[in-house]
Amino acid sequence: MRFRLKIALCVSVLLAFTFSLGATLIISISFRTALEEQRRIADENYSFLAHTLVSVSKNPQNLQIPEIEAFFSLLESGENRNYAAVQVEIGDYLIYESAGSYPFRAIPTYHDLRAVEIFSSDDETVYMQISSNIVTHTTTYRMSILYDISAPYTAREEMLAIYRLVFCVILILGVAVSLLLGHVLARPLVSLSEASRRINAGELSCRAQRMSGDEVGDLAEDFNAMADRLEGQIHDLEDAVARQERFTASFAHEMRTPMTSIIGYAELLRAGDLPEGDAETALGFINSGANACSPFPPVFWSCWCCAARRSGLNAWILPSFCRRWRPPLPR
Repeated sequence: MRFRLKIALCVSVLLAFTFSLGATLIISISFRTALEEQRRIADENYSFLAHTLVSVSKNPQNLQIPEIEAFFSLLESGENRNYAAVQVEIGDYLIYESAGSYPFRAIPTYHDLRAVEIFSSDDETVYMQISSNIVTHTTTYRMSILYDISAPYTAREEMLAIYRLVFCVILILGVAVSLLLGHVLARPLVSLSEASRRINAGELSCRAQRMSGDEVGDLAEDFNAMADRLEGQIHDLEDAVARQERFTASFAHEMRTPMTSIIGYAELLRAGDLPEGDAETALGFINSGANACSPFPPVFWSCWCCAARRSGLNAWILPSFCRRWRPPLPR
């Protein structure tokens, strides 16, 4: 995977994680705050109705069921109704229930403690039911009230829909920006890689361009310094090879003339066809050739003398020109 793609992937994952975490926390906190506010309003309203029911029940004249029905009917006809439906029971006998079809549930209640349950109806309306026993000096009522708390859930769904849309837009923009950022950050590395490939192909004068003042720029400077040293060393090696070739050529040229004379007279002496006077002359030429080859190292003469002795020329040749150097002959 390319370096720029790695940067884009890392930035996208980090952006998605950060945005998702932040949006989730915001939506969750907002939803819980709205739900707690609904719970607080419902508790206050339930307390008001419970105290009103207790106040009405203190007068023995108002203990009749029609009076209680009239009381709740009057409450529901007002404009400040904060609940969806109410249900009042004495034991298993239903005294009053709001008009309409509401999904009351049989929530167990203990003494005067309030039981709270949140559920969704068939029409996807979210209700919160509060039920408790209300004890008066004459009887015990069981009052259940339904509160429509769909608003926080609806708001949460709307916020989630907005979050999904904003998340897609931000993710697309983040990927585009991260790709551009990765391209900018990878340019010095691409230049350095191209310079290394050109040097590997033999273009020793190629250098990387420093595009930034950070660590990548320092790497380009170090690479250029290494390339300079490498180019200098290669030039030094080429010069040494050229000098060696010139020396070898000179050596071969200097050796060719005297060695030709030595080998020629040696062959004549070996054949034994020369008179005694000519043999002495040949030995003189051989000695002159040996003196001409004197600048060359003794190891060369060791090899030459070894070859001469193996060819049977020791008696005639070796005393004449090897006396000067006396190189050790290998056995």
